[in-house]
Amino acid sequence: MKYQLNEYGFITNYLVSGRKETDFSSSAADKNQLACEKMMRSEAADHDPVMPAGPVVLGALSALGLPWEYEYTYGSWFVDRSSFYPLLTRVELHAATILNAREDMEAEVWLWSYAAVDLWVNGGFVGGIETPVYKPISRKIMKLPLKKGDNTIYIRLVNLGVRDTRTLFGIQIPGQEREMLSVMLPDAEKAALCSKAADWLSGIMIREKTMVFPAPAPEGSRLIYDARPVDFTEYRNRYTGITLRGETELALAPDKPYLKVVVTVSGQTLSRSFERQELLTIQKGETIDPEENKRRVFERIAGVKQIPRGDSESFSMYPILARFASGRVDPEDEREIYKSFDQIESRRDCSDFLTCAMVRFMKLYPMDEAMAARCKEVMINYRYWMDEAGSDGMCFWSENHSLMFFVSAYVAGDIYPEELFIRSGKTGREMKETARQRIRDWMVQTEREGFDEFHSGGYTPITFAAILNVVDFCDGELSALAWKAADRLLKDLAVQTFQGVSISPMGRVYREVLYPYTQDIQCLINLIDPEAPDQFSEWIIFLATSKYRLPEGLKEMMYSPASLVYEESNARICVEKQEDYMLTSVESPRRDGRVRKWKNISEQPDADTGSFSYVKSLNECFHGTTQFEPGVYGYQQHMWYAALDPAAVVFVNHPGGSCESCTTRPGYWFGNGIMPALKQVKEVLCAIYRIPETHPIPFTHVYWPSSRFSYEIIEDTWLAGSAGGGYVALWCSDPFTAYDDLMFHCEYRVKSRDAAYVCICGSRKDYGSLEEFLLACKERKPAYDREKGRLRAGNEEITYRKYENMTQYI
Repeated sequence: MKYQLNEYGFITNYLVSGRKETDFSSSAADKNQLACEKMMRSEAADHDPVMPAGPVVLGALSALGLPWEYEYTYGSWFVDRSSFYPLLTRVELHAATILNAREDMEAEVWLWSYAAVDLWVNGGFVGGIETPVYKPISRKIMKLPLKKGDNTIYIRLVNLGVRDTRTLFGIQIPGQEREMLSVMLPDAEKAALCSKAADWLSGIMIREKTMVFPAPAPEGSRLIYDARPVDFTEYRNRYTGITLRGETELALAPDKPYLKVVVTVSGQTLSRSFERQELLTIQKGETIDPEENKRRVFERIAGVKQIPRGDSESFSMYPILARFASGRVDPEDEREIYKSFDQIESRRDCSDFLTCAMVRFMKLYPMDEAMAARCKEVMINYRYWMDEAGSDGMCFWSENHSLMFFVSAYVAGDIYPEELFIRSGKTGREMKETARQRIRDWMVQTEREGFDEFHSGGYTPITFAAILNVVDFCDGELSALAWKAADRLLKDLAVQTFQGVSISPMGRVYREVLYPYTQDIQCLINLIDPEAPDQFSEWIIFLATSKYRLPEGLKEMMYSPASLVYEESNARICVEKQEDYMLTSVESPRRDGRVRKWKNISEQPDADTGSFSYVKSLNECFHGTTQFEPGVYGYQQHMWYAALDPAAVVFVNHPGGSCESCTTRPGYWFGNGIMPALKQVKEVLCAIYRIPETHPIPFTHVYWPSSRFSYEIIEDTWLAGSAGGGYVALWCSDPFTAYDDLMFHCEYRVKSRDAAYVCICGSRKDYGSLEEFLLACKERKPAYDREKGRLRAGNEEITYRKYENMTQYI
């Protein structure tokens, strides 16, 4: 059976073995954790010009000792087995495919990966990618010697698993040679059965409340619903399934938004996931009384046993704090506290989340002799900073992580002043003094410059929790500084709240950007206004035992119109918030002529690795810059939003991967592979996205959830929609192409590496109908001059200028 390259020349048909995962340890050490991880990546990678031995047969074991499988992920252009690793892990993957050439040729290929990759053609080594990187993705231009007929392509990938790790590669044939090539698979007969099942999965559609199959459901197929419970102890009942028996369509459950269809074929299971975004509705609390609501929120946290950390692990300290605060101690809490000690001791990534909760527990509640001894053993042996002895994969440098490490060191040092802390060689008193200076530095710089992870839907509550530990357990000066930082965080949040939901550009973002009312940050908004949409978050529990009190006037600020420009870190944020709509963005580049407020010192050899200036510098390198400039590689930054209500939101991004199932950062919907040029003036936003060929994704796309609009108008280069009392229109220099992936009727792709957009918001009060509003938008006559990189719309104009930022290469 022959397959075709996709429209961009990617091979998308492979047999794959792996990923194989083995524990990894290293003696590498550096005060700069990013430099240390770079060394460890090089250590983990090895290369061998001899191709791994053994037949490539479905179900048979490869040289890795793992079975060969048919690779299928809907919409993916890559072999992607990416995962998250809280502990250091060596990751290996093998893959094979066959290129059929009409004649002898030398074909240029682009090999894409973050890992180290070796590639063979017909058993002969032809090269690859030498060294793994964290970001951006590597592109190796290669020449493949192909003979007429079948050519076996064998790929070996090796990487270091440390936190979010991209175990993926792609092979693209960019030139005219693609017209002379087709793809085949080893073990062709069994692979064809898998391919048939994959085609059936790819043809599934959802029409309103019904799943429609392209042909009768094959034997071995099932529909599985995923409940995604908040409590990890309920994961054993997470999935419920229905066996399919030849159906061509199926009515879907009215209350289950997450589902997948699986097919078992040739000894393996293929699957495709779906999400019914229209079922993800806004949740409200049960009371509008602020004190009653606060008790409800704290009791809800106490009712959860364990907080999921991925699919196989959980953290328990935050629900335990909630139960102790309410006097509802559970008999299993003691066991979970000991489990938390073990997790801290392992120094897994995010173990500082546990130390931050543990020091609050240590300060507030007594322990028996055995527990106190175990606690002391763990806490004095923990690694509280990257300049202390040890090698692990903990993230020290983000805004929230850094403060959690600092305050945990401060409190632990205060509790054990005379003890020697093993990894630092300092006494507790010395640990406390070092941490004190670092906390003060953090607070002073944040108060002066703003938050780097500003308005982050996921991380703001974590940062808030760490600040509360400083408020409650540090000395008077630090406590006062932390109180001011908490006030600033909440006041900034109030400015960016629209109809009770955080609508904001963000320094760090995840996929919840699609549903802003589901972001963890809503737990803060709901405490300010119990009538606002509610969201579970364990991080808010520190408030139950804190002396901190929310500042006055936040609710009024949330619901007041705003038309302003302000600064957070190096970003300049534009806000146009009216009763019926909100448009908000970051300037890219800044229009005030100021490049940045603080300098990156990570490459300075004499830099103080414990200073917050250094922490901010590493965070900029790793999690993305707040110096927004067109052409710069992006990461987790969300750059703009248009909202008519909490669910009817619109934005454009340049995705980091080709499909919803990709696990990269930036993701498919969150962050940007390449940053655009952006300019917002009041209710009008102009944007230019230019994607270089050094990035594998050649399109941008629009989040446009049709079900959230009461009425919409769709044209080649215009989208317009209404919801509540507001209107939004989006113009593009290139046609919109509807596309369905995990969700249906939510996405339009623009298949151009050079595209311009204009987004305009308006109110029903000013325009009688959506048609009238759209006509007014068209009268601005948006036009894009590609040669000059200039976009005009009415009186607004923006010209694209490409920037480079070397901090984004790791």
